[in-house]
Amino acid sequence: MSVNVASLGVDLVTLSAAKIYGPKQVGLVWASDDVRLRPLVLGGGQENGVRSGTENVAGVVGFARAMELAQASRGEDARRLETLRDRLEAGLSAAFPWMVVSGPRKARNRLPGLLHVSFPGLEARRLVILLERRGVSVGTGSACAASRMRSSQVLEAVGLPRGVSEGSLRLTLGRPTTSAEVDYAVREIVSAVRGEMDRLGRTDADMAALSKRLMAERV
Repeated sequence: MSVNVASLGVDLVTLSAAKIYGPKQVGLVWASDDVRLRPLVLGGGQENGVRSGTENVAGVVGFARAMELAQASRGEDARRLETLRDRLEAGLSAAFPWMVVSGPRKARNRLPGLLHVSFPGLEARRLVILLERRGVSVGTGSACAASRMRSSQVLEAVGLPRGVSEGSLRLTLGRPTTSAEVDYAVREIVSAVRGEMDRLGRTDADMAALSKRLMAERV
């Protein structure tokens, strides 16, 4: 997606190099002239007094190069990832029409490499463990909070009922992802979810009714 600050109309932007295949532990902060930043780290006054400490020059140069490469292939990458994401969503939706898909209804308004789905009444943390054993890596929230494997505070803040958010999975696609891997992921996710439904003695009709009831409670 474009991060042109003028067209976005934002006051602050934070970017992570690791998200675009750049060096880890390197970030960027852009602030408008109307925003005053107070430093959390004091000392030598580097980074215009915002963040003291010796700059990671190699990391910064690597980040700049990663941004150049990302921008050069952004359109092509986005189209390819959108196709894979839609394939993933279509496969899961066909198996589970009652599944809840987060984000705008129009897929083009969502990030191309991200699919966030919820299986109401199921425990996402159990699905994460089951899928990990099958070679499918998924998350229950942000990567930095993955080890806690608990319901996302963000999902609850936007009004998603706890019974839905607790069954949420974050599926991320990237440059190495292939259509064969997407098809494999669909098969294994469907198998894992079916297994959990069987364990709980729930049918598709049960899940559909539960999903409808919980979503009706959405704030």
